[in-house]
Amino acid sequence: MDMVQTCSEKERNLLESFIGPDAPPVRGCLRTAVDIDDYIPVYRGREPETLLFVGNFRHAPNIAGLRFLITEVLPALRRRRANAELVVASS
Repeated sequence: MDMVQTCSEKERNLLESFIGPDAPPVRGCLRTAVDIDDYIPVYRGREPETLLFVGNFRHAPNIAGLRFLITEVLPALRRRRANAELVVASS
């Protein structure tokens, strides 16, 4: 690898504490991105009013994000769409 990217400076510092001097440089505060031009949206076969949350729960920000989704977002959404459902997928 030429470089390792992390989502925060805290993650960068933690990672650097484990790796040796021969490791590639680590940059923090970078977010991942997906080039949407590589994907064609699929609208058929989807369940209406269904949300999908995908995340590994060994990663603390995913736990915080799901907790926020369940306690803050989902109740507000259900006030407008009573049949809204949330599907959670994790490894």
